[in-house]
Amino acid sequence: MLNVYHTRNSNPSQNLSRKEIIKWINSTLNIDIKKLEALGSGAEYCQLFNQLHPGTINLKKVKHGSHLQADYQANFLLLQRALQKVGVDKDIQIGRMIVGGRRENLDFAQWFKKLYNRNIDKQDTVFQDVSEPSKPSSSKRSSSKLSSSKRSSSKLSSSKRSSSSTVVPSRTFSQRSVSVLSRKHQPDFVGVLMRSMSG
Repeated sequence: MLNVYHTRNSNPSQNLSRKEIIKWINSTLNIDIKKLEALGSGAEYCQLFNQLHPGTINLKKVKHGSHLQADYQANFLLLQRALQKVGVDKDIQIGRMIVGGRRENLDFAQWFKKLYNRNIDKQDTVFQDVSEPSKPSSSKRSSSKLSSSKRSSSKLSSSKRSSSSTVVPSRTFSQRSVSVLSRKHQPDFVGVLMRSMSG
């Protein structure tokens, strides 16, 4: 999995605002959160990360709808272990996030959105390669057309060869018949010659 590195001051134009992050979370998970600090439960991040790497987090262990900070901490520990499994080193400020720290929640949400964007396309590609049979590309189709045209041309040339082989005996037969005919009429020619010499 590809990691991303995010600091508050690096490429600020690429960082989404609170409203944009909330809109993305709601549309992606089909939920309706009003404040970014609601993500401090960690449950939504577990769901989103499971989209990137299905099965990395056991979603049955994720505590949804709880208002206990101990449950929030348990959710973030699940997420942190999952990140470590795929080789992403990220220090999550769990203590500040579960108590609703505005800056910490915003920073982590912006980092997580970049991580998600960088890896979701790669994950889709792998999934398509596994689940859908690959369709022949245009180059393959053209090569198959070319090979079929070669086959048809080879058939045509073989038919020409076979037709020419059938024609050759007829030619030899006609030449043979002419030579036979000339031998049959040879005495007449000799007689004509003899008569012309005697006359």
